[in-house]
Amino acid sequence: MSDAYDFDDDFDPTEPFVLPEELRLDKPADTVEATPPIDPVGMVPTDELMPDFPAPPAMIADELPAFGYADTTPMQEPLIVEEPLSAGAINGVDQPVPQISIRAFCERPDTVAMIGSAALDRRLARAHVQASLGGLPEAIEYYHDENTPNLILIESGMRGPALFEQLEELANVCDPGTKVIIIGAANDVGLYRQLIRRGISDYLVPPLSALQLIRSIADVFTDPDQPFAGKVTAFIGAKGGVGASTLAHNVAWQIAEGAQAGTTIMDLDLSFGTAGLDFNQESNSNIGDALTEPERVDDVLLERLLTKCTENLSIFTAPATLDKEWELDPAAYETVISQVRATVPHVILDLPHTWSRWVKSTLFAADEIVIVASPDLASLRNAKKPV
Repeated sequence: MSDAYDFDDDFDPTEPFVLPEELRLDKPADTVEATPPIDPVGMVPTDELMPDFPAPPAMIADELPAFGYADTTPMQEPLIVEEPLSAGAINGVDQPVPQISIRAFCERPDTVAMIGSAALDRRLARAHVQASLGGLPEAIEYYHDENTPNLILIESGMRGPALFEQLEELANVCDPGTKVIIIGAANDVGLYRQLIRRGISDYLVPPLSALQLIRSIADVFTDPDQPFAGKVTAFIGAKGGVGASTLAHNVAWQIAEGAQAGTTIMDLDLSFGTAGLDFNQESNSNIGDALTEPERVDDVLLERLLTKCTENLSIFTAPATLDKEWELDPAAYETVISQVRATVPHVILDLPHTWSRWVKSTLFAADEIVIVASPDLASLRNAKKPV
């Protein structure tokens, strides 16, 4: 019989099928041909390919996994290779927090110590941080007679109506624009959502590290979608010699030292500015260096160019020289002012008594304009014109 069936062979379906002799299994043993042993050259012995493995330990019924003998160890999450972080994402954590004032009211000494540790971080180097015990009731009592800072940190273990009632009292004594972060005691998603709906910036729960607190503060004040921008107040005299610069410098001092809020004076009277003289500050760097190369202005350059008077007051002094004529693009002023206001809550602009494109655009971009006039006819006439 051939190995393959050939349709050309004669086939009768009525004939019984007979298995060929060489394929039968019931033939005598002496007729079965012994298969010669295979011993190829170089083949690894079988006992080396299949070593003896110990038998698996016996398992009683109570020890069996839920689904047969499958390993019940939880499957690890697959490794996901993420795309590199963008510059904006990196800056969200690494970018320094602006020169803001932060006041914390805690219930535990450990939290006070943690906030003190966070205040030493480089990202909070510009911020003015204070922490004390007392919790939410102390904060309400304290700010009945004080201006509120840019950020209030509250540690409270309360929940429910009692917490919301006290937060409502705190809101009644807070200045507009003040942010509040709550350090709670319960990891409650429902409570978190209610607090966010009531205007709370963030809700943190222990165990809380200094890095987590810094990241939360940075998310509030360095959000690329809602960048921090300080308030810009421009002072200009209706005519020369009416005291606009004197008033601007005194207002800046009162905001910085009286309200304990970060403030920067920008002396834009490049040829005759007196901010450095009034505060007895001399500097080799001044605002002229920034205005001539506005594209280079960043946080690092600002730190080098600004003159620090007190913990809360910095001055961008004018060159105060006649050796150079300052014919600059109005966009340069806008760029530098925008960079400064992104780092400090209050910016005071000391403008010269002149009228040009950059002065006009600077006044229009300011949040508040103060026109200083003396009680004489010329001052009253000039003060009326820009109004």
